[in-house]
Amino acid sequence: VVLIWHLFKNEPWGVKPVVLVGIPLEGAVWSIPLLLIAPLFTIVAMSSTTTLDGIASLPLFDRLLVSISAGLYEELLFRMVGIAILHAIFVDLCRMRNMQGTLLAIFGSACAIAWYHDPSLDAPVATAFYLLAGLELGILFVARGFAVAVWTHVIYNTVIFSLMLNG
Repeated sequence: VVLIWHLFKNEPWGVKPVVLVGIPLEGAVWSIPLLLIAPLFTIVAMSSTTTLDGIASLPLFDRLLVSISAGLYEELLFRMVGIAILHAIFVDLCRMRNMQGTLLAIFGSACAIAWYHDPSLDAPVATAFYLLAGLELGILFVARGFAVAVWTHVIYNTVIFSLMLNG
């Protein structure tokens, strides 16, 4: 998707080494707030979910693969596609101002990812965490770009999934 987007914009191609290091470092910095607030929510509600139990039973390498693939997939689906579609609906179809449409798109994307992680919405504490995480990642996507949002999500997942005990 990013390669095709780049080709359509017909921009010159180049990779800066500082960017290859800077984006993962920025993602690591932005994952800190999520890692700091996660224990407040996981202790209460999220540690008993079957999804997390299933991930905890995987070998460490498999948990790392899930961390990377889930972070990339969810950012692509909920941020790149979700925010773009919602923004188009709010701004282009409903004729809202760009800032209002962007904020609503971020909020809508955050609600979608909260529902995706807990479709029953039976655990309001877990849903609140996913909503807050979705808001942070949505703001990062809009303000800093896709790569920073992906790295933040992947690093958060990697730390959380790596610390899980088997079974």
